[in-house]
Amino acid sequence: PTITRCSQFFSRGSNQRCYVLHQTNDVVVEENVAFDTFGHCYFLEDGVEVNNIFRNNLGADVKKSTRLLSELSGRKETDDKPSVFWISNAANFL
Repeated sequence: PTITRCSQFFSRGSNQRCYVLHQTNDVVVEENVAFDTFGHCYFLEDGVEVNNIFRNNLGADVKKSTRLLSELSGRKETDDKPSVFWISNAANFL
């Protein structure tokens, strides 16, 4: 099987999250950096994502979003309480 990787990227000054997996499985996210961002850095969106591996990633200076996407979409968002890692399903690996 093909392995999908997100590796050795640098995200700085993001206005809305950094590395987001949305209904995606079996991805290796490794050796990335997220700095000076708004909202979650390494984020599993729906909680149905499985078998993803987060390895040797760094996040720093994460700030709460002042304008949430939920204001436009009506969805419940959590970026007003941001986390470097927001892993919503235990079937993934840190």
